[in-house]
Amino acid sequence: MTNKEFAFAETIKELADKISPLLAGQPREIQGAVLGQLVAIWLAGHYANDPEEQMDLWTGLLFQQAKLSLRLAANDRQQKRAG
Repeated sequence: MTNKEFAFAETIKELADKISPLLAGQPREIQGAVLGQLVAIWLAGHYANDPEEQMDLWTGLLFQQAKLSLRLAANDRQQKRAG
């Protein structure tokens, strides 16, 4: 991972950590709806001319982040067991 990629990932994690408490304890349907609303606002505000193309790009990023999050969670579990 390059320094730029690491910094990008750290920024994402910091913001996610700030948002997570607002969603914690809510049913997953509510969590998903809130996240969907935020994505819709983001798309409308930044990519109104070609939302389909941007949605394709966004879903690619979403899957990349999900894979990274799963690896980090597995690593955290492994460290706790070793620890």
